[in-house]
Amino acid sequence: MKRRFDFRLARVLRVRELAERAARAEWGRAQSEVRAAADRRDAARAGLAAARSDVARGLASGPLAPERALVDQRALDAQLTALQLAGETLLTRQAQAQAQQAVWAEREQERRALDELQVRARKRHHADLRAAENAEMDEIAGLRDTRRRQLEARRETDSSRGAPTTDEEVSPGSTRARPHE
Repeated sequence: MKRRFDFRLARVLRVRELAERAARAEWGRAQSEVRAAADRRDAARAGLAAARSDVARGLASGPLAPERALVDQRALDAQLTALQLAGETLLTRQAQAQAQQAVWAEREQERRALDELQVRARKRHHADLRAAENAEMDEIAGLRDTRRRQLEARRETDSSRGAPTTDEEVSPGSTRARPHE
C-alpha cells in the first residue's frame, strides 16, 4: 500500500533551483564589480590628492615656470576626469548589482514557493496514506465484528435448540466427542 512519494513538479523545482543559483552567482559577480569600481574610485581619489599635493609643494617651493603650471593643471584635470569616470562606473555597477539582486530575490521566492508546495504535497500524501491505512483497519475491524456477530448468532440459535455451544456444556455422558480426548 505504501508507495514512494514523487513530487509531480520535481523537475520544475530542480530548474528553479538552478535558476536561483545562477541568479545568485550573477548577483555575486555584480557585487564584486561594484567593489572593484569602488577600489578604482578610491585609487582615483588618492591620485587626485597626490596631484594636488604635488601642485601645492611646487607652489610652496617658489615661483612656477609657466610650462610646469600647465603640466600640473593637465595632471589635475586628468585625475579629476578619472575620478568622475570611476564614480559614474561605480554608480552604474551599483544599479546593475541591485537589478541582479532583484532577479535573484525573485528566483529565490519562486524556489521557496515550490519547496513549500512540495512540503504540502508530501504532507497530503502522508495524510492520504494514513487515511488508506485507517480505512483498511476499519474494514478489518468491521469484518471481525461481522464474524463475531455471526458466531454469536449461531451460538444463540444453537442454544435455543438446546445444543451445547461450548465443550464445557457437553455433559460427560453425551455422544458428542470432546476435543483432546
